[in-house]
Amino acid sequence: MKIEIDRIPDGGMDIEVDEPVEEYDIEPVFSRFVSPVHISVHADFISGQLLVRGSISIETAADCSRCLKEIREPVVIDDYLFDGPASEGETIDLTGNIREYIIIALPMKRLCTTECKGLCPHCGKDLNVSACDCSSKWVDPRFGGLDKLKFE
Repeated sequence: MKIEIDRIPDGGMDIEVDEPVEEYDIEPVFSRFVSPVHISVHADFISGQLLVRGSISIETAADCSRCLKEIREPVVIDDYLFDGPASEGETIDLTGNIREYIIIALPMKRLCTTECKGLCPHCGKDLNVSACDCSSKWVDPRFGGLDKLKFE
């Protein structure tokens, strides 16, 4: 998102845009983006300073960290703020700044519900649907020989 300083009237201006997520070059490591980036801000130019305040939102999709079900949820940043020097005739590019806010707001671990039981680590059955018959005590076969040791 670029702001031309000369277009900002006295008292500032409201800006509301939807921009393609591709413009922000965010690699979808933990989330996939399913909507454009929605930006709603108020920009003001006062005494050589550009002040931009508002909100950013984007709809994301990700897999639950426990059961791998797809989850769709919005990421909303209500406290977006940019404050930096600017001069008349200049165009300020906020793309990098907005990108950082989005990356910081993305959760690293997603859960479909806080009570999600996940998948059985042995058979892979979804424990939210039904329990499995696997033993709850699992011994790593690499350490099985340690069970034969007798300590006195």
